[in-house]
Amino acid sequence: MNALRKYIKNPKIRQIMVLFQQHWGRMEIGRQSAEMAYYVLLALLPTLLLLGNIIPLLPLPREQVLSYVEMALPLEVSNTLTPILEQYLNSGSSGVVSFGLVLSIWTASKAFNVFQNVLNQVYNTKMRKNFIVHRIFSFVIAFLLVAMIAFVAFLFMFGRYIRDFFEEFLSIQLDFITAFENSRWIVAFLIIAIIMTVIYYVVPNVRWSFKYSLPGAAFATIGFLLISQLFSLYVGVAGNQAIGNSAIGVVITLLLWLYLMGTVLILGGFLNVMLYHYFQPLPVALKEESRYLIRYSKNALALSVNEQSLKRRLIRKKLRIQTNKQADI
Repeated sequence: MNALRKYIKNPKIRQIMVLFQQHWGRMEIGRQSAEMAYYVLLALLPTLLLLGNIIPLLPLPREQVLSYVEMALPLEVSNTLTPILEQYLNSGSSGVVSFGLVLSIWTASKAFNVFQNVLNQVYNTKMRKNFIVHRIFSFVIAFLLVAMIAFVAFLFMFGRYIRDFFEEFLSIQLDFITAFENSRWIVAFLIIAIIMTVIYYVVPNVRWSFKYSLPGAAFATIGFLLISQLFSLYVGVAGNQAIGNSAIGVVITLLLWLYLMGTVLILGGFLNVMLYHYFQPLPVALKEESRYLIRYSKNALALSVNEQSLKRRLIRKKLRIQTNKQADI
């Protein structure tokens, strides 16, 4: 017991506990994860519609596409999405490709907008003031992420054909494509890590160093892979009979998986916030109209002042400085 008390009294441990209490109390993981799961599910069906109408236009075996889906997703989730994708593949039409593209990007931007709101709450910052710029930003980021994922999927599906073409007609050896195909899980890990790093660096309305987005990205990437592999066990423990194969069971399965993914995303952002405020002096940013007043504390434990009283003192000090400048003029 004495050793535990001595351990708790350690300044660094106390600093971590204070930071954890400050930032954890601001989060609403349950509500935020559920909100993200709902909007991602809303964006999922238009995306499947788009893929189901594009893939039949390509010289690609249908079984190969379904095998990639089964490899990337947990068993229960792939069993849920595969019949929907097969239905789209059987009734594919080039006329709805443009409609599916616009609809999928719009719903993806809506889901991304919700994710941006959640991360701003985790990072304790405000949304961008300009609503139009905010929506355009969400749309562009969603489009870039969809394009990046589509490019990687293109390499997965057509890498062998591209390699054979260059080797046969141009006598160029593309060994990196062979290594790409033989190391799919490593490549998938790196791609997810890059995407998550960019998200944690760009999406929150903060200007932090790039290195403070890396820990959360690594945590989220490992969490995604673990959830994808252990989801079957989780469903079995939670009650496989309740999920079943009915329409309600399909929705429950998808929402449960997306809920866990959203939780990992939020925890990754929380980890970034904790590490940033642990290694950086804690600023108290106080805004008065368009003017920002900032006070830095070298020790996080020393930051125990009342924010309102500090704000009044700093504003009075700023007004005195302005009055002295006017008197000098």
